[in-house]
Amino acid sequence: MKVKKMKQILSRIAMVLSVVTVIVSSSVVMADAEIVTSSDFVSTSYSHDYSRWASFIRSYLVGCDDGRLMRVYLGSKGYYVEYYDSNFNLLESKTIDKELSLSGGFYAGKDAYYIVSGQNNPDELADVECFRITKYDKNWNRITSAGLYDCNTYVPFEAGSLRMTEASGYLLIRTSHTMYKSDNGYHHQANVTIQLDESTMKITDSFTNVGNSSYGYVSHSFNQFIKTDGNHIVAVDHGDAYPRSLALIKYKTDFTGGQFCSNIGYWWDSNKHAVVNNSCDVTDLLTISGQIGDNTTNATIGGFEISDTSYIVAASSIDQEKQEGLRNIYILTQSKEDGTVKSNQITDISGKYNATSPYLLKINNNKFMVMWTIKNDNTVYYAYIDGNGNLISDINTMSGQLSDCEPIVYNGMVLWYICSNKKITFYGINTDGTTFGDELKASMTASDGGSTITFTADAQGGMGTHTYKFLVYNKTTDTWARIRDYSENNTLVWTKGTSGDRDFYVDVKDSTGKVVRSKAVNIKIDKPTAVLTPSASTVTAGDKLTLTASTNKSGCTYKFLIYNPSTNQWFKLQDFGSKNTYTWTAGSAGARQFYVDVKDSDGNVTRSKVANVTIKGTLSVKAAVSANTSKPGDKITFTAEGSGGKAGYTYKMVVYNKTTKTWGLVQNFNANNKITWTAGSAGDRDFYIDVKDADGKVVRSSVMNVKTSN
Repeated sequence: MKVKKMKQILSRIAMVLSVVTVIVSSSVVMADAEIVTSSDFVSTSYSHDYSRWASFIRSYLVGCDDGRLMRVYLGSKGYYVEYYDSNFNLLESKTIDKELSLSGGFYAGKDAYYIVSGQNNPDELADVECFRITKYDKNWNRITSAGLYDCNTYVPFEAGSLRMTEASGYLLIRTSHTMYKSDNGYHHQANVTIQLDESTMKITDSFTNVGNSSYGYVSHSFNQFIKTDGNHIVAVDHGDAYPRSLALIKYKTDFTGGQFCSNIGYWWDSNKHAVVNNSCDVTDLLTISGQIGDNTTNATIGGFEISDTSYIVAASSIDQEKQEGLRNIYILTQSKEDGTVKSNQITDISGKYNATSPYLLKINNNKFMVMWTIKNDNTVYYAYIDGNGNLISDINTMSGQLSDCEPIVYNGMVLWYICSNKKITFYGINTDGTTFGDELKASMTASDGGSTITFTADAQGGMGTHTYKFLVYNKTTDTWARIRDYSENNTLVWTKGTSGDRDFYVDVKDSTGKVVRSKAVNIKIDKPTAVLTPSASTVTAGDKLTLTASTNKSGCTYKFLIYNPSTNQWFKLQDFGSKNTYTWTAGSAGARQFYVDVKDSDGNVTRSKVANVTIKGTLSVKAAVSANTSKPGDKITFTAEGSGGKAGYTYKMVVYNKTTKTWGLVQNFNANNKITWTAGSAGDRDFYIDVKDADGKVVRSSVMNVKTSN
């Protein structure tokens, strides 16, 4: 490819970059993780790596909403689509008619699929559809397409790749092309950016002309990445001239209005200086040594992601300052906060062969997986970095290969494939770092925390995300219980229960539904005895009841509880403390059940048998009189009935003559509760009956008035 000689109209804004290089040594863990199946189509994987410029991506994987796995391959005679279940069994295949002669790329949108195709324009005609964006529904029915014409394109997708993203109802495409012949006779190469309204399928903006970095223009651009951050496009290009770097390009324009470059203002000021409004910010993440336009850069870009705090690029490169050595893996970042650029070298390759272009896959906003290979080595290397590009794991390895299929996260797995003829090999790494396809294993450990035991489960192998179910078998009572159903939480804190001999297990299930059970973890609990003795089995409301606890161990603490059967309520009288007695004041009448929990110094707890206590009501008396008026000589009968207190009631009746203001005794205490009084002289009298229980408590009845007249 010829060098494009071009004078920059605008100078890029200089940035102060803080560059830090870190070489990290690592331990290595090797495992196999592959599943081989067959395809209905003949297809061949291509490499993700490149020596000078990238090429279009043929192989794709998509996790469908219904749980199936979709493989897409852009073949020379059509677009091949296959569906697999979660066990990688082929379920369905179909061929989609090819659009224009050149394939550009595929994108799985939220509501539709998109394929970009193109065709050469050797005569540089304005009416040639150089780029076509075709929209399909999720069943691969063709909906419509939109074409880009008169776009300064000689060959679309030349010496570059194509990637897409969607946001705010727009599909954003970044790729490459060679342009119409320039004055020097060359078809120079550069990047291309297209914006499409997904609902109307109208191209709302594009940039295909010769420009400068203020417009996000890079030439030559050997690899292209595009994402959005808020309402702004963020792109990464591999440039060999303008700029000669691995460049991060941040658009200041708001693409949600349908434009990303047409709203960049450009004019000449009074001093004939070019002025650009909303020009792109361009950052050299890795400056490439050598001459401007020299296609040999000894560097590649493999992945681009955005975290909450940084823009992150995974790249391979030689030591550009020394211009020597093998290509190593670099993590290049720019801080969103202050713009600081860092370069973290995470490998130190020795031998004959370079590290290949690394993939960068987002696991979550603060965890990313970096994956690469070394040429002529059937080994995949992978490690984790955080949202600032720092290495947070060892570098692990597994037998296998990478391809142009960008790995995806599917059912808790990082998954990709390679294909050769009709043979499809799926490779995967569980997102927790274990390799899939290994035998699923479960184990569990226990840690005694006194009153609790913490169980920690561990799962290895299987496929995808692991979930955990905890169970217990009580050997003393010969009963099983499920403590907690399946969840991703692999720890359980169990509060020690009654004494006994128990076996604990964890069931581990992977994403395919396969379940294995751990070996038993045995826990024996030797608990203290607990005996509760009340001071009485029957008390009267208001009385004091003393509860006394005893045990066979020293150094125990005691918790007293009460249960009211009539209201079905529990109350804690005293929490665990060293005092083994509790004095309770009886309340309303009824039955009460008392318990004590005794806890030893190891946290073992035993509950006593129930202590039943009956509470009687307070002593009271009901009294009645046969008549409230009388004549002298009439017989008046008074009846009294005692209740509450302690049985064995006696009765006394007294009279107060309101006329003479004198008291009189009618009956002293005895068991007779039916008293007859013969009316004497005329007068107004108040009668009272006192009742006394067996404990000597006395209460008086309400007044009973009798008026005697002649």
